[in-house]
Amino acid sequence: PASLIAGKDVIVGATAVELRDLFVTPTGEIVPGSVLQALAAETAKHGRFIVTPGLPVRSLGILIFGLLGLLVMRRSWTTQLAPLGTAAVAVELTAFLLQSIQQISLPTTGWMTALVGLSVISTFSELDFRRLSIGSIQTRLGATRSLLQHVIADSPAGVIVVDGNDRVRVANLAARQVLNAGKTDWVGMLVRDALPPGLAQLFDNTLQVPLETMLKSRQGQLNLQLSQSAKVLEYSLTRSTVVNDGDGRAASARCLTFQDVTDRHEHEQRLSYLALHDSKTDCRNRNSFIQDLEKLA
Repeated sequence: PASLIAGKDVIVGATAVELRDLFVTPTGEIVPGSVLQALAAETAKHGRFIVTPGLPVRSLGILIFGLLGLLVMRRSWTTQLAPLGTAAVAVELTAFLLQSIQQISLPTTGWMTALVGLSVISTFSELDFRRLSIGSIQTRLGATRSLLQHVIADSPAGVIVVDGNDRVRVANLAARQVLNAGKTDWVGMLVRDALPPGLAQLFDNTLQVPLETMLKSRQGQLNLQLSQSAKVLEYSLTRSTVVNDGDGRAASARCLTFQDVTDRHEHEQRLSYLALHDSKTDCRNRNSFIQDLEKLA
């Protein structure tokens, strides 16, 4: 009867699954074609059409984000990403509110692409800057290490550096010459295998004293008996904590610096002897006699 449809809008359609008449709505729901037509008719009847801004509005947004990128590019990396991330959230939130309240569909793909592009540029710029900084630091460290190696190698004093594993890390030419080692390379060898017992004992003694109670430097003289001769060494032994370049962990290092004073020591002994004895007869002289009298007094 005509009365059943009087004053009504009628949509004729099928909802069978086999027809595959399915569509996705802007809200993400999947509905049959007839239901989609009903929703569209209701939208048209109430004048709730979704309006999309034109190209000028989208271009203006990209221009604004470009200016924002220029403003933040001179800042640090973290302060660059913070405004860009805030702008991305603000864009999506504004688009959601405009579509929900004013039925305005704000395409954000171009704007989000611009923001992501600025973030990528900022990230790569920071990576390049850090890479250059690391390269500069490594160059300076290499130059400093090379300078120290030359200074140690050219030093007239013997220098031996031992790590926390009792292995020799540095032994310059002067040290090997004083200890009659020739061209033997001690680097990597254990202290007890490389050095004479007297010097090895010096390094062992430093481990028995806590670092916080040990003096910064220990100095003294050492009478050292080598296979071919006897030596008198003036030495300075220091112990310190250093940072390993590889893993950044703290490690102990001991540095022994010494000079061969055998000739000076023999000369001083000779002078002491001549002060109390005659140079020709080796008999005790007047000074020796006076010393004996003072002892008796």
